[in-house]
Amino acid sequence: MAGPGEQQPDQTTVPLSCVVQGNFQPCIEDHLLQDILVYFVFAYFLAEMLIKVTALGLTAYLQHNWHKFDVFILCGEILDFSLKALGFHVEICFVLTPLRLFSRVDEMRKLVSMLLGILPMLGNVLILYVFVIYIFGLVGVQLWAGDLRYRCFLGEDIAALYNRSLSPYYVSLPGERAPFICSVEKTGMRHCGDIPPLRENGNTCLLAAPQQNPTGPLGANVSGCVNWNAYYNVCRSGGQNPNLGSINFDNIGYAWIAVFQAVSLEGWTDIMYYVMDSYSYWSFIYFIILTILGSFVMMNTCAVVIATHYSEATAGDAGEPLPGTLSLNGLWTTMRNWLVQLYSSLCNKWSPSDSRSSATPSKPFQNKLEVMVTGQIFTRVIMAAIFLNILFMAVEHHNQPPLMTMALQICNTIFAALFVLEMILKLLAFRWTYFQDWSNVFDFAIVIISLWELGAQSDSKLSVIRAFRALRLGKLVHFLPYLQRQLLVLKRTIAEAAMLCWLLFFGIYLFGIVGMHLFGCKIESSGPDFSSNIADMVDNRKNFNTLLWSMVTVFQVLTQEDWNFVLYNTMASISAWAAVYFVAVIILGKHVVLNILVGIVVESFQNQPEEVFPPPESGSATLNPDISAHGLVFGKGSYCHSLWNIIDGFLVITSLADICIELMSSGTKSSLDILKMLRLLRTLRPLRMVKGTPKLKLAVEALLASVKPMGIILICGIFIFFYSLLGLQLFRGKFFHCVGGNITRVLNKSDCLEANYQWVRKEYNFDNLIQAAISVFVMYSKDGWVNLMYDGLDAVGVDQQPQPNYNLWMLLYFISFILMSFALLDMFIGVMVETFHKCQREQRKVKETETDTDSEHEEVTYFLNYSWLRLKILKLCRNESMERFITVIIIVSLLLMGAEHYEQPESVRQFLEWVFYVITLVLVLEVVLKIIAFGLVRFLKVGWNVLDVFIVLISIVNVVLTQLKLSDNMPIIPSIFRVMRVLRLAQVLKTTKMKVLLKTITKTLCQVGNLGLLFMFFFFIYAVLGVELFGKLECSEDFPCLGLHRHTNFENFGVALLTLYKVCTGDNWSGILKDTMRECRVGDSDCPSYLFWASPIFFITFVVMVQFVLVNLVVAAIMQALEDSTEVIRKRGEEAAERVYRFGLGVACGVRFMQIGATGGCIWFR
Repeated sequence: MAGPGEQQPDQTTVPLSCVVQGNFQPCIEDHLLQDILVYFVFAYFLAEMLIKVTALGLTAYLQHNWHKFDVFILCGEILDFSLKALGFHVEICFVLTPLRLFSRVDEMRKLVSMLLGILPMLGNVLILYVFVIYIFGLVGVQLWAGDLRYRCFLGEDIAALYNRSLSPYYVSLPGERAPFICSVEKTGMRHCGDIPPLRENGNTCLLAAPQQNPTGPLGANVSGCVNWNAYYNVCRSGGQNPNLGSINFDNIGYAWIAVFQAVSLEGWTDIMYYVMDSYSYWSFIYFIILTILGSFVMMNTCAVVIATHYSEATAGDAGEPLPGTLSLNGLWTTMRNWLVQLYSSLCNKWSPSDSRSSATPSKPFQNKLEVMVTGQIFTRVIMAAIFLNILFMAVEHHNQPPLMTMALQICNTIFAALFVLEMILKLLAFRWTYFQDWSNVFDFAIVIISLWELGAQSDSKLSVIRAFRALRLGKLVHFLPYLQRQLLVLKRTIAEAAMLCWLLFFGIYLFGIVGMHLFGCKIESSGPDFSSNIADMVDNRKNFNTLLWSMVTVFQVLTQEDWNFVLYNTMASISAWAAVYFVAVIILGKHVVLNILVGIVVESFQNQPEEVFPPPESGSATLNPDISAHGLVFGKGSYCHSLWNIIDGFLVITSLADICIELMSSGTKSSLDILKMLRLLRTLRPLRMVKGTPKLKLAVEALLASVKPMGIILICGIFIFFYSLLGLQLFRGKFFHCVGGNITRVLNKSDCLEANYQWVRKEYNFDNLIQAAISVFVMYSKDGWVNLMYDGLDAVGVDQQPQPNYNLWMLLYFISFILMSFALLDMFIGVMVETFHKCQREQRKVKETETDTDSEHEEVTYFLNYSWLRLKILKLCRNESMERFITVIIIVSLLLMGAEHYEQPESVRQFLEWVFYVITLVLVLEVVLKIIAFGLVRFLKVGWNVLDVFIVLISIVNVVLTQLKLSDNMPIIPSIFRVMRVLRLAQVLKTTKMKVLLKTITKTLCQVGNLGLLFMFFFFIYAVLGVELFGKLECSEDFPCLGLHRHTNFENFGVALLTLYKVCTGDNWSGILKDTMRECRVGDSDCPSYLFWASPIFFITFVVMVQFVLVNLVVAAIMQALEDSTEVIRKRGEEAAERVYRFGLGVACGVRFMQIGATGGCIWFR
């Protein structure tokens, strides 16, 4: 069954089936050839199954799990063919057929087996995740059902009265990217009176409509235009929900979509702003709690579960491979061995052993050459040349002087000649052994391509290859031991993640095929593109019409960049059920497959031994000790020995400098104005309070300990620098475009200027190294990378108008960068987890295990005094059947709450109200019985019981207010507190793994105190800085903004905090950066000239500290909490087993009894 002859057809047919599915063209009706190939593949695998069943027998065949998987796929295909014969085009086989690759590739089979091993624990995480989304969805329906439909309508029939063509309600812009949602209540932030005046031809209309002779000519005797917007003064429901009707809380289904989008942290602030406009400013509390709990806690818990279980899951047995299984590692090993044999044969052929006479005279010369090229002097000269070569490439920029261009070309020729000389010397020294080192092969390829580039002149596209010389700087890691260790971890991670990349590619390919079948040529693209601020061709590329763009779109959804706009267009064009597809892509791809990479990184750090390096000698030891007075610098008790004292001294000095600047430049403009930037150092004064706050000091010290090995930041910096150089070579001067009226005939800059249009440079570009680094960092944060990719694909040349998809090969640059950035971002997690745990072990004090203070004897004697009726009630309350009954009641309650929706019939409302009354009565009865059984004091000692009492009291208050019709006058709807009944389910979850997760989340939320203080500390400093820097930036129709607006700005401290939280989540922070970097208008005194360089420093440092460091501290805290919770639950399980054993001994009492607490004795009943 496993002979080589059988392996070959099997290994060919599975890829053939994948190719067949990939060639599907949704825009073409005729698929005859594809159908024939599909039937052929089905017939082949059906025959294979029948042969194996005949040879092995049905029972033996089905003992193999992967055989069962094959049977499942065949049954799905048979069902698909049957339904197609009946006229139902379900097309299941296009999903199932490629799945055979899982069982035919050995490495992929092991990865899938590992995921199946993690599945039980992962399933519990996803169950909790669904609970969170469901609860927040219920609250959203209770609060905001129908609110996002409110628009400002015309108060009277203005259109008929004045013979004007007007929209029935106010529309801010065609397509309503940001619809004007009004509020009927005073608590909302937008009302019809806030509608801006109408603008015509760039002028603001301020006139009222004439009262007399309304049908006569308007404006005959007055100048100006009529402000028709003033007549949109009636706020009522009737408009479409935002984003083509996709975002609302009208029912639980749409609420799930909105909540899921908010948890994904993409476009969540838009939803929050809609609700703030229509309901209340304080609605932001709901969304902040949702994003913290849903994204930072629950989704990171998913990553932690995969990371912590990765090692044990990979160590498990993946089962025997199927006969004919292909091993990619084995294939690579075979190919490598073949290349080695070929290389050895060439060496033996070209360097025969019998030519000693000719080889002997050159042997001393070869030895001298080998000593020279391996010596430190030669190596350092080459390293210096590489460094200078990279430096010269880095200073290249758009519109550089011709003399500079000529000088750089001469330098490039010199460096190329030097590297050719290096290669020749090494070839003479090592002969054929030169090619045994992969770094030498890489150098050889770079040199050959450089010579080719010189021959093709400087404008050759091969000039980009020069940037790869930067990778040779990797040899400098020998001077940075911390960096060397982390590079070894990165190398191990990349090697381990090779098969993960194949699995990711296959997943993207599979979802791409599914997307083509479901949405190909069905998404309407005639409407405006929501992801672009300029009407261009971007919308046409977010589709599933071809395999390439289907896979690119799926990859975009995986990165969660602008995925919500793809969702909106798809839901509007096809159905709201299209959201299921996107949710599946994000959960399976982003939160499962990509989180395996986190496990690989963490395991790589654990397996890589940490080397202990001697600390560098301090240069201060050579200073004259006499310069220090009274132990200011030297000695254990000196002032500068403590970091906190150094911070205090620095703040005192900067405060004095601030006072001096105020005195020297008060009221006058002088050359000292730039020094006023030092005022911003005032914001660091809160650092002084850290020293006096133990919890905050502990958190800061943990942070400093975590980021002490700065190697990962340096690695990321080198990575960004390398791709910045590549981008500089590829796109320098190509990110310009023409802005004007009809630009269809504009081909270059000259055409644009001749038509009196503007030749504008895009905000993110690669014209110089600094601009390139900013653009690459924006892509590194996963925000705005899709639009940058589109700009790169459209780039034609210098001073050339972009053309859509001009160079599709540029996809390799952007997608390879995003893939590498996943690994490097996870390296941050690995560093933070490792050092955070180390810091925890050093700082944690040994505490004795908490024990129950109640005496077992007191427990027994207390219940012995019960009457027979009270003992019966006690037995009932301790019965698991009662807990199950209450659980069913709560689940029914939540499901019925989910049935509520906007504009529901009155009969449905009354039915649900009476059902809630019955459920409330049951919960009240339960609490009363438990108080009778345990006593009030003992009952309230348990936290879950306090929650029960709170839920019952809230339910009673809700019933009273509803019956007295007072709930309408309350500031908040009391019925939303019914949702808290779901917390009751947590105490009846009996599975150990679910208990571990609940304990983990509880411990993590308890640690939010310290982490929250740390977050608020950074937010406070950056909010004050933001108000100082950007508080007076203007956004208007004449000066539009891409990220800043009335809800997102730095006008005051409170709004600045909310804006920084938006930046922390990565939601369109690149748009805010664009707005703060733009050039100041002439005569604008409120726009500081230094913002162009101060803004990138502000936002990049904030993003690094918060997104890359502090958020990953949360991951480290969750991982620590999971380990602690697992240990606690394990010990409790052992104690429970002991109690069960002692309970069994109690049966020997021979009479009726009840087990109480942890005691093994019997309680006698009379």
